[in-house]
Amino acid sequence: MLFGDGAGAAILQEPARFARAVDRGDGADGSKSNLIHMPAGGSRVDLGGSVAARLHYLPDGRAGTFKNAVQAMHNAAKEALRRCELDITKIKCVIPHQANRRIIDVRRRASGATPEQLFVNLDKYGNTSAASVALALDEAVSSGKIQRGDLDFDDGFRLRR
Repeated sequence: MLFGDGAGAAILQEPARFARAVDRGDGADGSKSNLIHMPAGGSRVDLGGSVAARLHYLPDGRAGTFKNAVQAMHNAAKEALRRCELDITKIKCVIPHQANRRIIDVRRRASGATPEQLFVNLDKYGNTSAASVALALDEAVSSGKIQRGDLDFDDGFRLRR
């Protein structure tokens, strides 16, 4: 399965009563839109000749897409850990965007995280795009992978912005 469909939201309330999000990151880089696009289809390009020219298929941008996705995940994780003054060994559960198992595995190995630290449900739902982290967060909480007190800020960890 390549793509799935889903939606999710997270509502965070008073930290004393509920688990709190330690940090998060987001970003987009529209300058790399050429890496994964379909040149024709719909009404964009006239059908005459575009099928023969194979313009109704995604170009083979896998190498560039993969490389950029790995780098973006690396930068986001590194920045989140820096802001929180933590290293990967202090994190019980990492929930990456569920886009591609190879990307997740390369980043895990490069970060020094163990397989047990990552929560991955890509095999169940495919890449659900923007909903992937919210769906995985819900499943991680429901399964007990994330529990209250997993990161105790009273033990010398402080959230800094």
